[in-house]
Parts: sequence; C-alpha cells; structure tokens
Amino acid sequence: MENGEAPPTIEEIHLNDKQKKFAHEYLACLNASKAALAAGYSPKTAYQIGFENLRKPHIRRYIDERLNATVLGKQEVLTLLSRQATADIADLFGEDGSIDIEKVRDRRYSHLVESFRINDGKVEVKLIDRQNAAIQLGKFHKLFTQKVELDATLFFNWSDLVREAETEAKQENEYPRDITESGLQDHSDTFEA
Repeated sequence: MENGEAPPTIEEIHLNDKQKKFAHEYLACLNASKAALAAGYSPKTAYQIGFENLRKPHIRRYIDERLNATVLGKQEVLTLLSRQATADIADLFGEDGSIDIEKVRDRRYSHLVESFRINDGKVEVKLIDRQNAAIQLGKFHKLFTQKVELDATLFFNWSDLVREAETEAKQENEYPRDITESGLQDHSDTFEA
C-alpha cells in the first residue's frame, strides 16, 4: 500500500474473534445488524456496531476478500452458461434409460443437475434448462432486441424554432443577408407567425 507495498492478504488481516464472527455472519446474511447480533454484540448497539464495522477498513477488506473468493467472475459465469447450453448428456444414460448418477459425477456434469431424488431404488434426475442457459447467453451478447411500438403525436411550433434559429444566427453573425449578385434574398419574414 505505502511505498508500493502489496495490500495484506486475507491471512494477514487481523480481526478479533467478534469481528471475524461478524464478518462471517455478514457474508451469510448481508445484513449488518443481524450479523452484529449473531456475533454477540448487544441488541441495543447492534445497528450502530454493524454500521461501524462495515466502515472499518480492515473488516471491510476481510469481507471483500472473502466475497471475491466465492463470487463467480463474468468469464466464469459465461463459461458455466456455455457448458450448460452445449453439454451432450447422451452418454450419461444407463442401459435402462435412466441417468447414471455415477457417470454424471465422474464426467463432472453435476452443474447440469438441478435436483435429484431416489424413488423406488431409482435415481430421478431433473436437469437444468438448457434453453434458459442459451437465452441468458443471448442476452449477454445482445442477440435479442425488444420491439416497442410507439404511438405518439409530436407537436412543433415552427415559428418558435425559426425564431430560435434566427437568434442563434444573429448572435454568430451568420444571418443571411440580401445578396443581389447571386439572386439570394433574406426570406426570414416568410416564417413569421
């Protein structure tokens, strides 16, 4: 930080036990007052302590580092959506036509499973919606546009617009003058209302 030093790593950030508990609780609920209560602060001061703790640089840094370590980046989200939209799961089916959960696990396709349950000794698997993944990717790449129908009537007061243009032209000394050699004349009087 000073003199080109690198910022402290999460291991180098020193928090007391209550502050660390506060940080972990805050990451779970994203509510400073609830986190302060769960960390053992007084209910009378939980709101104020939570507010203050989030403004202490070392606590904020600890929270931010933990949050950044768990949140997917833009590229990771796009990769996950791409894998969901394009995954070929045909080889995950067993001889009886059901999905073999061991193959899912072995081929690291668990990100494709929304839920599963065991029913009469068989594993029932509900897969994620591939079309939804494709739609999310399409939105990111701006492949879809929404058409909005607009029915409006616009009113222009032309005389005001002409007066405005004349005023601007006069201010800039570019107002057209009667130029008899070329046959051009000042026609501003024809626009007056």
